[in-house]
Amino acid sequence: MNLSETEYAVLRQTIAARGTARMILFPVTMLGWAALALTVLTLAEAPVASLYPLAVLAGGFEAIHALHVGVERIGRYLQVYYEGTESGPRWETTAMAVGPALPGGGIVQYHWAFFFPDGRRILIAAEEKGKAPRSYIQDIAGGPPRPFGDEGIRATLVSPDGLEIAGSSLEGLHLIYRADGEGRARSIEGAEPGDFLVQWSADGKSILVRGSEERPLTLYRIDLASGSRERWKELAPPDLAGFLEYHTGPTAARVTPDGRFYAYTFFTELDRLTLTDVGKNWWK
Repeated sequence: MNLSETEYAVLRQTIAARGTARMILFPVTMLGWAALALTVLTLAEAPVASLYPLAVLAGGFEAIHALHVGVERIGRYLQVYYEGTESGPRWETTAMAVGPALPGGGIVQYHWAFFFPDGRRILIAAEEKGKAPRSYIQDIAGGPPRPFGDEGIRATLVSPDGLEIAGSSLEGLHLIYRADGEGRARSIEGAEPGDFLVQWSADGKSILVRGSEERPLTLYRIDLASGSRERWKELAPPDLAGFLEYHTGPTAARVTPDGRFYAYTFFTELDRLTLTDVGKNWWK
């Protein structure tokens, strides 16, 4: 084994040893902090004694950080001097290759993004500088995002078979396009201007939308063939204490394609009391 091979082997062992030390040092630091904090809380009387557990915690985290930085620097050294050829080691290069960045083209602001069912493309709602928001399709394999549909339409949903895309304009017009860009868009009958598109059903026959009601958060099912609209579910937090409002926008409420699970966002404020004058005859 020559000098280069020895150096590489020793540095790889160092990385492994420091990685193990980090994993051990963290629980040891937490246990030491907890034990000392409990001792100080039980026995110590001087206020300054409360600084001892914090010193242990800070010292442990600083040691973990130093180990992390040291491992990273060694890894970069190995990557530069030992992984420069395809036939050489590739561990650090592979570990650092989180994924190639996708080109953004002229996009300056992203609104939201959703994967196609095949996982190979991303449907993006975004806007370029000085232009109205619109939709784009980004191939995972690379290349710039391709504009899709009419300008001003922000796509939100992809059909389960990946053949159609649904989106909305800022004025509340809801349309369905073919994913290949062929043909003309058709309107979603039954959808109202204040609706937000939420989820395409697993069978592709209906779409869930969120209505414009402020409270409760109401979801409607729209049959794409007939345009019929029916109330599907009303969502509300179990405790309305401090409730302010529901989040708005297409991503504020999400439902799984089978309709079994859902998630939504709302805002509360529990750290302020408000005095309200209800008048002298409040009990009537």
